[in-house]
Formats: sequence, structure tokens, C-alpha cells
Amino acid sequence: MMPGPTLATQDPVPQPLEVRDFFGARFEMSPQEFVQILRQPATQTYLVLSYILMVATDAPNLLGAMSLGTLMGLWLVVLAVFHLMLWLCLTAATWLQGSFRSFALYRTVWFQIATLATLLVGKAMIEFTTGGQRSLQLYPHALFYCVVAEAFGFMFFNLILPNVARDAPQDPERHVIVGAEPVPLARIQTIEAREHHVHITLDGDSLTHRARLSDIIAQTHPEDGVQPHRSWWIAAQMAEKLERDGAKHVLHLKDGNRVPVARSRVGEVRTWLDQRA
Repeated sequence: MMPGPTLATQDPVPQPLEVRDFFGARFEMSPQEFVQILRQPATQTYLVLSYILMVATDAPNLLGAMSLGTLMGLWLVVLAVFHLMLWLCLTAATWLQGSFRSFALYRTVWFQIATLATLLVGKAMIEFTTGGQRSLQLYPHALFYCVVAEAFGFMFFNLILPNVARDAPQDPERHVIVGAEPVPLARIQTIEAREHHVHITLDGDSLTHRARLSDIIAQTHPEDGVQPHRSWWIAAQMAEKLERDGAKHVLHLKDGNRVPVARSRVGEVRTWLDQRA
């Protein structure tokens, strides 16, 4: 028998945002994953090389109006502001996804918004440090750095990011905290929210705790599983196929059970299954 939808009290959990590339690439990323990517050695090497290039080229011709040390400090701040703007844009877009289920962020748009916001900050910093002797103009400086940001973004997401994902350390002993108890993530098959509790099905066992489903899902990654309904989370190894049951959709599990799929999440579940096929 197909379990019916359970009324839960928690808010729906924000899903990782789909980021698209005008060249056809698609991937998912959350603000938390963006921070984790920045911490990877390959990313940091790339950022250092980008920083050196920006200082060496000195496109705004600032070296004559400030010392080399000031120029290096300026570019360091600008680089930090740019990535802060990227994070803020990603966070805002992820929040908007809660209202627009089909919402996706194009990488070029994402990078250009962050670039223009950073240029405004950089313009103010340059004018302050040079006493008004230097500034950034809409043309050619803004246009130049928008092109540079697009080129760097394309190179990173198409050439560097795949290696970052491949080399990221994997933890075979990952746990999620349910209540105050650590539960091995690899053993979890399904999680169902039941009012103020969650019922977790494990391989050969089950447990029930007073906890929020959203707090548990926040500890997982997109590849770990999918949330087809506000009251359910299904581990990746259990999800089999999406089916119709009359006017509704259900997710068929490998143990023969079926769980409801919310109408607003059908496309998301289908895409998630296709990516794993």
C-alpha cells in the first residue's frame, strides 16, 4: 500500500540551486557548497594565479598613483568582495527558488551581477586611496572586467571545478545527527516526518526521534538522496523510478514501497533521477 502524505510542521527545505551555462553545462550548487569549493586546494591555487595576474596587468593603471603594496592590498580586497558578491547572489537566488520552483541561475548573469557590484566597491576604494586621481569608468574598465570575469568563470567551471569535485575528500563514515544521536548516513534508507518526530528506516532496523526533517537534510548532499515531498527524504540507493498513480506521481523504491511526490517537485525528482541514470 502506498503511504499517504503526512502533514508536517516544518517548512520545505531549500534545494541546491540549478546553475546553467549558456554553453549547455548544468550543475547544482548551494551557498554552503560554494564555500566548500573555495576551500579546496585547486580552487585556492586558481585564485592565487588570478590575483597575481590582476596585480601584474594593472589594467586601471593604478601603480603610478599608489605604491605596489597598496595596489596588492587593493586587489586582495577586490577579489574577496567579488567572491562575497557571488555568495550573496547565490544565496538570494536559492531563496527565490522557494517561490519559483523552476528558477535557475545562469552562470554568466550570476558573474556579471557580482562583477558590477564589485566594480562599484572598487571604484570607491580607488578614488579614496588615490585622492581622486584615479577612477573606474564604465568604458573601458567595466566592460573589460565583465569580459575578464566571464572568461575566468568559464575556465573555472569547465576546467577547474570538475577536478575539484573529483579530488574532494570523501568520508566513508559520514553521520547525520538526529536529535542528539549520530546515525550512519550509509545505513539510512528513508526518512519520514511525522508531526514533531522523524521515522528513519535503516538497513534492517528503524528508529524514531523528536527532530526536524529539515535539520537532517541540511546535513546531506544532493547526491546522497532526494526530497520528493515535504515529509519525505529518500536515500539515493533506494530511489528507483518515478511513476504515475492516477493524477499523482509517486517515487518507486527498490524495496517495493512507493512514496508521494509533491506536484511542485516532480520536475526536480525527474531531473535528479536522470542525472543518476
